Amino acid sequence: MNLLKNIKKQNIKEAQTNVKLFLVAFVCAIACWLIIAMTKYPFDTKIVTNIPVSFDTTGTEAAENGLKVLNPDTARVNVKFDCSRTDSNKLDGSSIRAYLDFDSVTAPGTRPLTVKVEGPNGATMSNVRITPATITVELDQFSHKEFALEAKIPKITPADGKSLNNDEITCSPAMISVTGPSSQLARIAKCYAVCDKSEVLDSTKTLNSERFELLYDDGTPVDLSEKSHIKIENSSIVSIYVPVLTLKTVHLKPQFIGAPSSFDTRCLDYTITPETVTIAAKTSDTNLTNPLQFKIELSALDIDYSQDIDLNSLLAANNLMNISDIATFNFKLNSDGLASKEIALTKDDINLLNQPSDDYNYEIIRDRLVVKLVGPSDVIENITAKDLSAVVDLLGADVSMNQFQYDVTISCNTHNNVWAVGNSKVTVKKTLKEGVTTQANGSSVNTTSTN
Repeated sequence: MNLLKNIKKQNIKEAQTNVKLFLVAFVCAIACWLIIAMTKYPFDTKIVTNIPVSFDTTGTEAAENGLKVLNPDTARVNVKFDCSRTDSNKLDGSSIRAYLDFDSVTAPGTRPLTVKVEGPNGATMSNVRITPATITVELDQFSHKEFALEAKIPKITPADGKSLNNDEITCSPAMISVTGPSSQLARIAKCYAVCDKSEVLDSTKTLNSERFELLYDDGTPVDLSEKSHIKIENSSIVSIYVPVLTLKTVHLKPQFIGAPSSFDTRCLDYTITPETVTIAAKTSDTNLTNPLQFKIELSALDIDYSQDIDLNSLLAANNLMNISDIATFNFKLNSDGLASKEIALTKDDINLLNQPSDDYNYEIIRDRLVVKLVGPSDVIENITAKDLSAVVDLLGADVSMNQFQYDVTISCNTHNNVWAVGNSKVTVKKTLKEGVTTQANGSSVNTTSTN
């Protein structure tokens, strides 16, 4: 029994010894293989895939010329190379840097650029093969540009009886500075400060912008996301001033100019189309008088007279705004029952009033003046020159010339519903009074003597 136990113990010891000898032999074999491999085969061929490419131009000629890459945003390459077996473990996707050769790039444009790679310090690569070997990139110069800022308030509406003064809506600040590729900046046509708030305004108010909106010249929006190359420098909140106007619908009424005091303008029958317009005051609501008057020269009212009048110009002269959907209105003389007649006047029929108190005599040298009259048919047919008053009033006239033309004011003494049309003028001549001569300097000298 003891003999069997001794034999068993001896076998276990021998087995353990054999395992140890095997392990030592295996380690020695591996070491020998590594020594032989490193000696006979010192280099290894390795492939690293999906390496990100850097588009950084810092320190290159491209950067010196203000160029940056617009497209593409990202790229990846695969690299196959030879390296020492000691460097093999150092070279992987996280340690190898892939980049583009920007040193020969000096101008904007689209061109293929060579991809280069480099390993970490101390690691060398040979027989490098990069796939793809080149990447086509678009480069442009980056700059900044100032743009006028406009307001966009799509959900702001006026209360009943009110209107937004769109022409006077302003932004503060009025300008924004935008940076980005020069070619894209040159295409930006509109810059808006946008308030998306929904509100009904009864009076003038200042709102705050919530975002910016930029449009290219073809109407497409500019990408302002984080990935965009276009950036707004002063992107703080913009104040939007929104003036609110009070509306008023007023009648249109003519103011007849040049009518003699004896003429009754109530006899004129006319039509105004449309009869009313809606207006608003730019400043004080006290300007919103009713009716709104416009001027018509009485001497222009011939048979079938019609005139289109620019409403915007009329309102601008009175600091008012046009809120109607029309730009012009029409004034038409209703000529039913009217007739016209021409009457010839001689210079003896024309009175010369308010002659200057100087050394000259003034006289009308036109022998005959034809005047056109308009009025009711039954009145016009009986009108003669004796019914008319023709006056040339020189009060305030420029009489520096020896001969000049001047207006004749025509009125009817017998009827208050007859008027003259057209621009009647006569020629007035001045001559020195008897006994007055002129000196070389043009001044007059009275040579009349008394005994």
